[in-house]
Amino acid sequence: MESFKVITDAVPDYRWNIQDLFVVDDRIAVRLQNTGTPIKTFMGHEPTGRSVNFMEFASYRIRDGRFAEMWFLMDEATVAKQLSGTL
Repeated sequence: MESFKVITDAVPDYRWNIQDLFVVDDRIAVRLQNTGTPIKTFMGHEPTGRSVNFMEFASYRIRDGRFAEMWFLMDEATVAKQLSGTL
């Protein structure tokens, strides 16, 4: 999916670490701890050389063995504070 490419282009060492994973029928829900060091604009913030470490909640629907729908919520406030050095 294009959104994954945008993230990994901005943060080549991006890691999704699964904290919780739930699968029911065609739905997947996951809580992730995300880490990496942006080298390009990430979530609207310019790279500063600092790394980020934040939570993400995501929900997916699978159809015919492929991702049909995807929703996610990322802790952008924590990313902003980490990149600016205020956290």
